Amino acid sequence: MQKGREDSSYSEFKFGYGLGDISFEMSERDLFSLLGKPDNIDIDVYEKDIEETKRYHYPKIGLMIAISMYEGINEPLRIFPKKLFVDGVNLYDFNFNDLLEFVKKLHKKYNIEHLLESGKESFEDVLIYPKLGLTIWFDGGRLLDICMEKPIL
Repeated sequence: MQKGREDSSYSEFKFGYGLGDISFEMSERDLFSLLGKPDNIDIDVYEKDIEETKRYHYPKIGLMIAISMYEGINEPLRIFPKKLFVDGVNLYDFNFNDLLEFVKKLHKKYNIEHLLESGKESFEDVLIYPKLGLTIWFDGGRLLDICMEKPIL
């Protein structure tokens, strides 16, 4: 992490761009230049030389960032923040129903169709908002995790 940076620098949602200064289009080199080397890197290889995902862990600033590669091409990165501020409000402070209403308002604010895909992953409820680039996991109404990625417009 660069000197003088506060954790909040990496928690403000920027629709279509990323989180704070972190862009969905960053390369691994760009990421390391901005944040420094991560504390830990996990790599999942699904098919050798075809598909893999690297996850970069930055616990001091509450981030995990994933970069997937498919057939030699990096896909836009995905960001898993432990704090996510939208319009000054931390989404992790919401309960399930309040978050549903807040996200509806975001769709209206950005003038995009409200599209929600939902389902179950093991015992968790998952809400997928592809046009906002948000995936949100809940367990028993408690927010577990949020993933940000480049929106599908």
